[in-house]
Amino acid sequence: MTLKLGFVEGVTPTKWIRIWKERFADVAIEAFSLPQSAQLDPLLAEPDADGHADVVLVRLPLDTPDALELSVIPLYSEVAVVVVPKDHAIAKLDELTLAELAELAGESTTGYAPGDPDLGIAMELVAAGVGPIIVPHSIARLHSRKDLTAKPVTDAAETRVAIAWPVDATTEHVEEFVGIVRGRTAQSSRGIAPETDANGKVLSRAAKAKAAARAVREASGKQKKPGQGKKKVAGNGHRPNPNPGRPHSNKGKKGKRR
Repeated sequence: MTLKLGFVEGVTPTKWIRIWKERFADVAIEAFSLPQSAQLDPLLAEPDADGHADVVLVRLPLDTPDALELSVIPLYSEVAVVVVPKDHAIAKLDELTLAELAELAGESTTGYAPGDPDLGIAMELVAAGVGPIIVPHSIARLHSRKDLTAKPVTDAAETRVAIAWPVDATTEHVEEFVGIVRGRTAQSSRGIAPETDANGKVLSRAAKAKAAARAVREASGKQKKPGQGKKKVAGNGHRPNPNPGRPHSNKGKKGKRR
């Protein structure tokens, strides 16, 4: 089995993918990036088709087709930033408002919006001095360049990142991944039970390998026999006296004072 994850550009699912691999090493996960303009396409694709995804990390708002009924859970908000050349007047500010942006940048614009398919071209236009662009901070970081800088726009609308999947395609794998993204611990995980040791601790891959090797040894008859490895004791039930010249103490028995 494989869980297929799509994520809109700018989103970084590395932590969640790592946790998935630690908890469910027997279930592979495939992840791929998507432009915002096509972020729902993988959910519309047939399950066996290339580009299909079971679950997608999206940027709101969504333009959902009538044929697609989604479960959508917002996760976090992204600060809006304006991207300008490093020699622009805005580059000297720590942050600014939309009014200040209009005053300093005028009517110049790249003509691009955050959901456009190729923001790399937009950044080229910004660097060429055509005009600034307002994008989520994660997008500015993704397309960062040495000749550009990004400044927060304090009163610009924030964008929100969410996790989405088709209602009629809710599987145990999808529920488990949604739980990981929302911070569910291994102990509260439901559906697919991760392997644990006798104390209930989730086994890592290394621990699983050691357990498997131990099982092989035991199956081949190489396990220790009862009592093997224990120190021999004297015939009277006491350990041999390491100092023969001195009487052997027996702390367990004390004589009565007379």
